[in-house]
Amino acid sequence: MKTFRFLGSLLRQRSRTPRCPEEPRLDGRRALVTGGSRGIGYEICRGLLDRGAEVLFTGRSEARAQEACDAFEHREAGTARWVNLDQADLDDVVRGCDSILQILGGRPLDVLVLNAAVYPEPGAVSAQGHELAFAVNVLAPHVLMRRLLAAGALRRGARVVFLVGDPARACRDCEVELGARVRRPAPFAYWRSKLGNFWQAGELQRRHPELQVVTVHPGFVRTGLVSSGWDPLVGPIRKRLLIDAELGAQTPLRGATQPDVNTGSYLHNVLGKVRLDPREPAAREGDAWALWQVLEELAEGWLPKGG
Repeated sequence: MKTFRFLGSLLRQRSRTPRCPEEPRLDGRRALVTGGSRGIGYEICRGLLDRGAEVLFTGRSEARAQEACDAFEHREAGTARWVNLDQADLDDVVRGCDSILQILGGRPLDVLVLNAAVYPEPGAVSAQGHELAFAVNVLAPHVLMRRLLAAGALRRGARVVFLVGDPARACRDCEVELGARVRRPAPFAYWRSKLGNFWQAGELQRRHPELQVVTVHPGFVRTGLVSSGWDPLVGPIRKRLLIDAELGAQTPLRGATQPDVNTGSYLHNVLGKVRLDPREPAAREGDAWALWQVLEELAEGWLPKGG
């Protein structure tokens, strides 16, 4: 059944991925999109700006960020600002979060889209020595969220959107793998980290019921995320089956903007609202709680004091 769902979604996604409605407007609302200078994140920013939002976006490359800002300025209705933030280094996450809070000036965010992710080479590690997919895709968002929450930078009812991926539902765990001894293939590391995002979203929802937490499968998208290494979709099949970033941004935009999306929703680009089977790993509350505890321990030196 899982294989059928995967293949069916992949084969049909170009024709079955709906576009996000242009309403409601987001004038006067503030949004933060991680990894917003290219790929899906760039298109999410465009969609939010088209609806009138004030958008902050993070990224590592000043050149790409400036190109994005120039494009946003000439094409969109809202305003955009870039924040330099490298999720592979927790020190930089803290600095970037401080910059975000300074720009906000006490005004809370209405939307937080946790999009930034890496698809690493085997053995790649973060500045703190953690396996890179886990560090960038799971640990860094935890630090960013916790610091924003502690600063009161997410308003009551704010929408928090996690970009996950349907294949992650077949993974069994999101264990912490440290150091250069990690030699798992890139797909394993990436999808395992996306299972971690499912668990983060579930635990955040339980700990902060005042927020609207949504997980999103944007589709199988043709971006620069998978640029090297082994992947079953590399080559001509990618061009034939994968959707572009603009279409891949439509489901995340729905999760970020539409009033019919309730907290706890899992949105799939082809299947719509999907109910997680309580027996599958992505729905295991005990593992979600345990991962949160691990993240708290790993990030202790980078989390706000006293909570």
